[in-house]
Amino acid sequence: MDKFPRETILIVDDRPDNLKLLFNLLTAEGFKVIIARDGENAIERVKDFLPHLILLDAMLPGIDGFETCKRLKQNHAYAEIPIIFMTGLTSLKDKIKGFEVGGVDYITKPFQLQEMLIRIKNHIKIQRLQHQLIKQNQQLQTEIKYRQTIETALLEAQNNLEQKVEKRTVQLKATNALLEQKIIDLQEIEIDLQQAFHAVELASRTKSDFLAKMSHELRTPLNAILGFTQLLGRDDSLSLSQQKRVEIIHENSENLLGLINNILSISQLDDGQEVMQENCFHLDNFLTTIINFFRPKAIQKGLELHLELQENLPQLIQTDERKLRQVLINLLDNAIAFTHKGNVRLKVNAVFPSNLENINNKNKHLFLLSFAIEDTGQGVSLENLEHLFEPFTQDQKSLSLSKGMGLGLFLCREFVHLLGGEISVLSTLNSGSIFSFEIPIYLKSPENNIENTKNKELLFPLEPIQYRLLIADGIPESCQNLFAILKPLGFNVEIASEIEECLEFWHCWQPHIILIDLSLPHLENTQLLKQIVESKTDNTTIAIALISNPSDEEWKNAIAQGCQDFISKPFREEVVVEKIVHHLSVLSRDRATISLDTLEPSLGDLTREELAIMPMQWLQQFSDATRKINESQLRKLLEEIPSTEYNLRQKIARLLDDFRFDILSQLID
Repeated sequence: MDKFPRETILIVDDRPDNLKLLFNLLTAEGFKVIIARDGENAIERVKDFLPHLILLDAMLPGIDGFETCKRLKQNHAYAEIPIIFMTGLTSLKDKIKGFEVGGVDYITKPFQLQEMLIRIKNHIKIQRLQHQLIKQNQQLQTEIKYRQTIETALLEAQNNLEQKVEKRTVQLKATNALLEQKIIDLQEIEIDLQQAFHAVELASRTKSDFLAKMSHELRTPLNAILGFTQLLGRDDSLSLSQQKRVEIIHENSENLLGLINNILSISQLDDGQEVMQENCFHLDNFLTTIINFFRPKAIQKGLELHLELQENLPQLIQTDERKLRQVLINLLDNAIAFTHKGNVRLKVNAVFPSNLENINNKNKHLFLLSFAIEDTGQGVSLENLEHLFEPFTQDQKSLSLSKGMGLGLFLCREFVHLLGGEISVLSTLNSGSIFSFEIPIYLKSPENNIENTKNKELLFPLEPIQYRLLIADGIPESCQNLFAILKPLGFNVEIASEIEECLEFWHCWQPHIILIDLSLPHLENTQLLKQIVESKTDNTTIAIALISNPSDEEWKNAIAQGCQDFISKPFREEVVVEKIVHHLSVLSRDRATISLDTLEPSLGDLTREELAIMPMQWLQQFSDATRKINESQLRKLLEEIPSTEYNLRQKIARLLDDFRFDILSQLID
């Protein structure tokens, strides 16, 4: 159906003059005008053109205007078209009839053109507004439906969202519950780990304490065994077979001491207690002492033992002397043990940087010190070389010869690592082995050098009798061992088994050197060592610690307590003497002279009157012990003498030291 850009008006009238008049009027106003002469024609025109407004004559030939209007209104397609009746009928009944069949207005003939035009425009405007209203209503309905759809969708989405939120909330609650449980589990695990960690720490401390305690307990009898076997080895009154037995005892004791040292070192490595403890020392003296220690064992096996040093080798060096000594001792001990003929050589060379003269850092130069231990022994098979430095590793052939546990080479590797180097081995089965390593060394400048005592005899700065040495140790065997080493050399030696007694000796006797066991009971509760160190008298006393567990920690503890040096148990005679001579040399250089007043006054002979001051019970016990020659009981009784009776105690002690039980027996009787 055609659509027109302007409103269309259908004029239905059977009179041509009316049609012409209206046509001209409406066309001039811009309307599109369609004409019909009767009702039937009007209905057809409406179908074809769908006008915006109909001017319908009420009185038409055929079907009249009322019937025509009625038919048009019955069709929904045309029911909304406004119809204005044009009629000369003026009765109220006719007007009502026109409104009843669907008319919207009346124009009475003859026409009043201006009125008619206003009525037509008003109804056109009304219809236009109705159309706009209908369209807007349709749009509104569409928007309402759309909004309803959106609201429905939103409601569904909201419902879905609520369901999802509810479901997610349930999931989150479940997840949160799992997380809380996991947190609780982790906290319990953390508590268990902390408890396990504390247990491991406690076990480690317990192990360390146990090993330290066992080291002390094992070293104490070993100290006596090694000390007295050294003394017995110099006793010319022993037969060859007896000397051989003493050598066997001494050798096995040395092996046992090596095992104890290795186990203790393994423990300290595991606990992280082994650290670098650098000190300054003479390289030649250091190496010569080690070689001399092994020379008797090499001679006994018929081996040649050589020390080959590079020319112009530095003398005064700085590194961890104790660890370097342990490495060399372990390697030389292995070399001699597994070599049955030929020789063992220790070669030492220095590798200097090319620009050493330009690397002067005040009093230090850095260089590499190279060590090689060569032997003509049984060698190591290829399959065993790979595992040679692992702990507790020995081949069957080695097991038959070695008396150790396979810890020596492992400790060598670990100590060389701590010293900053690497150890390697070249070996041919049945032809020998070469163990070598290089470590960085600090060379002290010449201005800090000290007198080279290489290959010199140990010389006392004064006669030994002029020096007072106090042994402070709670273990009688240890005291007797040191006494037996030092007394024959001519030193003036006294023994104190308790800290109170040690204090008395220091105040009254002013010893030059105190050899003191740091495990002496109640030592930590006194300021003895502090008093010794801070003493400003001319007779300054040097304290040397006796240590059963010669670790870095023990040495630091000894320094903290005021000691200037230490000697590890079991004692080696040459080490004890060398330490004493060194420190006495320092003392003699520090003093211009030693006056005769420093010599010990004569105590005189023991008399019965002096003994009479002691209680009768003590005298009876002393008499019984003297008749039984029970030296240990006598020394215990000696400790009961009051500290105020210093001379009495010293006189009895001297008679005991000289084994003069006959004099003691006569006096006590």
